[in-house]
Amino acid sequence: MSKKLSVRSLSDSSLAELANLLVSTISYVQYAPDVNLDINIVMVELNEYLTQAGATSNIYQDLLRVILSSDYLEANMRFTCLQMLLNCGVHFLVTEVFPPSYYEKILQVIAAQGAALRVLNLKGIWVKEEHMHYMYEIVRRCKQLIKLYVPYIANDQLLEEIATNCNRLQILDISGETDITEIGIDFLAKGNCAQSLTIVDVGMPELMSLLEKPIGRSLRHLTMIKGSGNLELGKLARVCPILIDLDCYVIESLSYAQPQARFQQLEGLEILSCEMMSSSLKAFLCSVTDLKRLAVDSVDFTDEDIVSMFVQHDFKVLEDIWFTIAPELTVQAVELLMESCPELQSVGQLTGWSLSPDDLALIRGLLKSGNSSLVLTSNGLLA
Repeated sequence: MSKKLSVRSLSDSSLAELANLLVSTISYVQYAPDVNLDINIVMVELNEYLTQAGATSNIYQDLLRVILSSDYLEANMRFTCLQMLLNCGVHFLVTEVFPPSYYEKILQVIAAQGAALRVLNLKGIWVKEEHMHYMYEIVRRCKQLIKLYVPYIANDQLLEEIATNCNRLQILDISGETDITEIGIDFLAKGNCAQSLTIVDVGMPELMSLLEKPIGRSLRHLTMIKGSGNLELGKLARVCPILIDLDCYVIESLSYAQPQARFQQLEGLEILSCEMMSSSLKAFLCSVTDLKRLAVDSVDFTDEDIVSMFVQHDFKVLEDIWFTIAPELTVQAVELLMESCPELQSVGQLTGWSLSPDDLALIRGLLKSGNSSLVLTSNGLLA
């Protein structure tokens, strides 16, 4: 039997009713042959109705979300609702997709009415060069922005405006084909947003082309999320030799084919949900023996691999090692790590390793008898 439709929640039903009421009223005013009313006056009266009905900022945001994302409403209706509903109580806005003829008008509305926005997503808007001054004005006025998504739009001047005006910005998406250079990235690194900014999405091809410029040689921390294609870590080591922390999340393919290219100061390495051949991973780890923190979500290392990597190479400062899934590693691997890494403080996650309860009891006994400070993590808990 096929699955049944889920029951619509009362809040969703009420929101849909209210959105339909607003849309039908505007449609009647705009298209009814016997009606001659000023749409601007009608929008003011509808806003007064919402205010008297106790509409909160969340209701305005939800109405905008439902109406702007509708596949059935014409662009003119969606734009009119944007004009009417965007106010100082709206903190979240996703413009969705509009025809090109609406781009300039939408930017004008956001610049004039969106000063309170904290999250702005312009993924459906392609800003032409002659309209970029509206983007600059938006950034100057929307000083509360925490997240800004402007793919295929950015240039160095926009990044300068962001760096100067958005001192609370945490996430910035400037991916896609753009005109940004290392000059724009340098604005971000040295601007008012530098302390708050945690994620900058520039897209994988653009990332490598930027890193090959002077900024790459001074970069200390790099986080990459959702990259397509292959990233060769040896090439990255050449262009960013003094990285301290490298985090790779959901990268389609990682490789290491240039063992002569090494990171000089890498202390933290995290590789999660990335495709990487075991031989490449082993070769790469053997090249970064100054690591203090190592986390890989899934490995097929054996105890012999632990010997070839951690016993035959000096990991003298390694403090934390985390393999979430390592079905070939046994209690011997834990013992080898304890013996060969003098600064080791924590090992996990042992539920993903080939360890029995008796093995854990044995290791606990060894740690206790030796008064060791090493912490074993099992299932997110101390073992």
